[in-house]
Amino acid sequence: MNKNIDRCIKYYRAGSDKRWVACLAASRVVGGYDRNATSHLAYALSLSISQVENLAKAGKAYRALRRFGVDSEVRKALTPSHFAAMWDLKHKLRFDDHEAAAQLRTAAIESVSVAQMAGLITGEYSEGEPQYLKWADKMFDAAKKMVESVDVPEHVQRAGYHYMQAYTEWRNEPKDA
Repeated sequence: MNKNIDRCIKYYRAGSDKRWVACLAASRVVGGYDRNATSHLAYALSLSISQVENLAKAGKAYRALRRFGVDSEVRKALTPSHFAAMWDLKHKLRFDDHEAAAQLRTAAIESVSVAQMAGLITGEYSEGEPQYLKWADKMFDAAKKMVESVDVPEHVQRAGYHYMQAYTEWRNEPKDA
């Protein structure tokens, strides 16, 4: 694990040309057995925990989607932020790896920004979605900010954490349930 932490720090500091190596290394660190590894990386890179998690999501997305046609040309045409956003969208909107890869290839061909890509995909997949689902998603985002902020009282952070747990369990239920 330490090797990947060192690698992530080295290549992140090397600049945007080496950012993908940092993303791939972060994907091997974040969510692993060392509970302090993410915060250690955040401190070493002067980033927030969520920024380090986004590096890891980008690396995980690239690694998972390579076998579905997301090659180095697609990776070079897009930023790690595209891949991190796709990783979140794929899980939030519940589409498969084939669809995620196709959406990234389209984003690369059309040279769309992260916001444009996310907006188009969200609109495509959430047409007719009940309003309460949108509210629940916004509440999750707010709860995550409460949990990650250092100036929030502990009891409020706990409430945010409990909401995030309940939301995650609820959203990860099979669609037919």
